[in-house]
Amino acid sequence: MPSLLHSIRARQSPIIIENNFYITNIGPGVAVNVSIENICIGGGDKKAYFSFNSIGIIDSGEEIIVDLEFFIADNKKDPIKHIWMLEQNNEHYMSEVIFVFQDIEGNKYKQINKIGKGEYHHGFVELWSDCSNLSHGLCFG
Repeated sequence: MPSLLHSIRARQSPIIIENNFYITNIGPGVAVNVSIENICIGGGDKKAYFSFNSIGIIDSGEEIIVDLEFFIADNKKDPIKHIWMLEQNNEHYMSEVIFVFQDIEGNKYKQINKIGKGEYHHGFVELWSDCSNLSHGLCFG
């Protein structure tokens, strides 16, 4: 069964160094149709959140960079300037990273990892039959 690990790390190109959101499949199976729920940051009127592109397949042992966007009050901002909010060592926010994916047999799974305030909690992979309970990109709702 797949199991997903996420991290924020620097990647250096010939021109710049930027932090990226990585996912690694540390389980023995292939993860298919992977989605990451929006990650809401803070609260109040600003409604800040990260939004992620879906991923088709992550092979066992494979690590990929996931494209993401960042919004404050529904205004798109530069995610690279705000990605520190998802790092383990940030002192301000504890975030839940919710993955929903399938294995190659079509079984649906949910996994919730928590990161921030100096901590990282790798969540258990759970069978997930009622995907209608997910927020599907809605924050504070």
